[in-house]
Amino acid sequence: PPPSSSSGETMLRLTAFTFVLGLSLTTLTPAPHLVGELGQVNGVRLLTALATTSAATEIGLSPIVGGLSDSVGRKPVLVGTLGVSLLAGIAAAVAPTVATVALQKFVNGAVVGIFFLAAGAILADKFRTEPQKLAASSGILFALVNAGFGVGIALSGLLPPGLHVRYAASSVVCAVGLALAAFGVRETMPDADRVPFKARAFNP
Repeated sequence: PPPSSSSGETMLRLTAFTFVLGLSLTTLTPAPHLVGELGQVNGVRLLTALATTSAATEIGLSPIVGGLSDSVGRKPVLVGTLGVSLLAGIAAAVAPTVATVALQKFVNGAVVGIFFLAAGAILADKFRTEPQKLAASSGILFALVNAGFGVGIALSGLLPPGLHVRYAASSVVCAVGLALAAFGVRETMPDADRVPFKARAFNP
């Protein structure tokens, strides 16, 4: 990799850690709120539907976003997923209703996988001819992701119970992640390797 790749790789790791930290601050928030507002049966039904539809949406979007990644580059996909997640979090922070809380949970469930596909493609671009370094770097990235999740869950227990505060805190941290991605992560797909848009799986 070029000499500057190390700093770009560090920024990608920081972005992933921060993103997961922000999301995990509200991981445990939707269930009690939705059950409290809708009742046990309807609340659980909605949570199940959100989990199912967000997973299906992620699967459905992956070929489309993979094609975009090959066409416009990895970084726009990475920044775009962070931006969509941040907008959903802000909506829940400003007006934490059943609709906005459900929307935030759905959006995060749908985009988080795409974020990590894009992050993985960036690493694969950097270490295309060095599989051992790719494996090592991927391991570090996902160790930091697990750490971010654990720290976020722990910190969420220290936050005030109000939904406004919880979603606002999550949004602030996600905004930091978005800034890290926008200004720190480098594009890894050369212009010469880009192809016209066509829906496909991620192709690092």
